[in-house]
Amino acid sequence: MITMNITTATVVGGDKPDEKEMEHVQLAMMCATLLFSICTIITNLLTLAVMLRHGLIRKNTINMHIASLCASDSLVGVSALPFQLLQLTKSNHQEMVAITWTAAVAMSVGFFTCHSNAFLVGVNRVCATLAPHAYKRLVTTRRTLVALVICWAVSILVVASCAIATAQLSSGFTILVYPYKVLPDKFGSYFLTPLWVGYTVIMVILYSITTVTLYRISCRSSSSSFERQNRRMTRTIIFVICVLLLGLIPVIIVDTLPKTVGSESGYLYSYHMLHDAAFLMVIIPTAFNNFIYGWQLPDFNEALMNSMSLSKITFCVSATNDVVV
Repeated sequence: MITMNITTATVVGGDKPDEKEMEHVQLAMMCATLLFSICTIITNLLTLAVMLRHGLIRKNTINMHIASLCASDSLVGVSALPFQLLQLTKSNHQEMVAITWTAAVAMSVGFFTCHSNAFLVGVNRVCATLAPHAYKRLVTTRRTLVALVICWAVSILVVASCAIATAQLSSGFTILVYPYKVLPDKFGSYFLTPLWVGYTVIMVILYSITTVTLYRISCRSSSSSFERQNRRMTRTIIFVICVLLLGLIPVIIVDTLPKTVGSESGYLYSYHMLHDAAFLMVIIPTAFNNFIYGWQLPDFNEALMNSMSLSKITFCVSATNDVVV
């Protein structure tokens, strides 16, 4: 009996540090995701606002793609907040049902649209690199706008259909703790995982062709200012998309795992922890990718500086008026 008591005490005493460790890991993961989600919202909305205010979106087709990427990334960042706050507060109010379902649908739409945009950007850059003289004739703003509208419409339609199917299979609506639960399990296993693998392979081939062609063009001694600007834009896009694809690899790995992995060990090393880590790897690039692209463009850089100067002047004038009054 004494031995049993000692063993029990040892096990119980040994469980407490594990529980505390799990809580600390989960809290750190949630806080990091929350921080980068807020950064994603700020940087992408700032980039989009500057481009809208100074008319940069319709200036060329690649800016239209970047604006769409900013919108989709902002949607992902905003929709991530309710899930992080839900896990922090452990709230179970009835209002959270509508909030979590809306956020899950919005995040899925933003995620699918983001990577669809990345594919369209790749096609755009291949055309610009392989056929620079026919680029302006083939890739027009109207065609780009139609492609973006189709991209958003298909994403919304697919995610909405999946959400309706999930609600019917679950016999109603309940609080979603994780956004992936808005999609049916079989949809993820039999469709999404092969889709992401095929998408990654296609994107690697697409941007490899662009990179090799860009390198060959760069070796030429003479080039026009348009070609130099085009190469600079393409190099930045390649960097942005490569970081985006690197963030997608953990998602593919987690999607191939059974959702029961590590279920006996609590949060630590469980599927939920791996999912949180994969989503953090996805949200980190969205916090700065599009802003880095915009910063490389002289027009955007100048527009941003003008907006900041105008805001500073407005603030000073407002402060002066308050003092006078």
